[in-house]
Amino acid sequence: MSKSMSKSINLLPAELRQSARTEVRGSLKRIIVMIVALGTVLFYAGFSVWTFYLGKALEDTRTQMDEIRPRLVQVNKIKEENQNLKAEIAELEKVSQDRMSWASVLQDINRHLPQEMWITHMATE
Repeated sequence: MSKSMSKSINLLPAELRQSARTEVRGSLKRIIVMIVALGTVLFYAGFSVWTFYLGKALEDTRTQMDEIRPRLVQVNKIKEENQNLKAEIAELEKVSQDRMSWASVLQDINRHLPQEMWITHMATE
């Protein structure tokens, strides 16, 4: 085909040409409105499903927390007992280090006493 033949010719009267354009525009607007409405409905449905599953997950998490809570209390008690025992051990080690060695004290006294002298009684505070 030649270039002159490829042009489209509209044989409709002028008043009908205008209505055909407005029908296309109206149809396009209706399609856009329907797409937006459908998108909104799908978004709402998806959001509702997501909210439902999120609520279910939250409920499951709370159930697990209720199951774990007694163990957590027990673990905290054990930690507290452990800290108390460590403090007690530290005190006992300090007392043990500060305590004088009776063996070395008695050996020292034995070296300095004359051989004829006997110790019959000893007291400490």
